[in-house]
Amino acid sequence: MRVLGIDPGLTRCGYAVLDGRSGGMAQAVSMGAIRTRAADPLPSRLAALRLEFTALIEEFAPDAVAVEQVFFQVNVRTAMATAQASGLALAEAALAGQRFSSESIER
Repeated sequence: MRVLGIDPGLTRCGYAVLDGRSGGMAQAVSMGAIRTRAADPLPSRLAALRLEFTALIEEFAPDAVAVEQVFFQVNVRTAMATAQASGLALAEAALAGQRFSSESIER
């Protein structure tokens, strides 16, 4: 099974592609960060993220997409940006016909 994991963010959005192996092991296939410029308008930044998510899904053809949920965030502005990036990743996965899960991770 191949999984695309996304740690959403508007300025820096992390991702990793893992292949499941026998015995519960996993092998990293690719990982990195998608960056957008803080000075750019929000719609442009979201559009750039969308293009990158689409490209990752097309390139790696994951069986599942897992997107980290924001469990707690003190800074409301950062929480909103993270939520927007998260929603965009989930929507792109759904549009691609992929199964996806949303994992809560405490920070």
